[in-house]
Amino acid sequence: MQQKKGQAEIGNPISAPPIPPKKNKKKKMRGLIWNCRGIKKSGVSAFLNNLIFEHKFHFIGLQETQQADIDDKTLRLIDPAGSYLWKS
Repeated sequence: MQQKKGQAEIGNPISAPPIPPKKNKKKKMRGLIWNCRGIKKSGVSAFLNNLIFEHKFHFIGLQETQQADIDDKTLRLIDPAGSYLWKS
């Protein structure tokens, strides 16, 4: 008896068709580099917070030439969830 197309031999299960390889989607890295000049001004921390939330950056670099150090309170306003590691 001849085997029909799509039928397996007796005792051998029909194997599933091969799974096509997944296409590699290129992931883009999103970052923010900004020379702030006034990070403690009214509205700047809220603006940065919204910007970070909206774009979900992978990395952030802030340069503030007017301040020798940025305090933790200001950084918590920018990143309340503590998602980023901040170094000065």
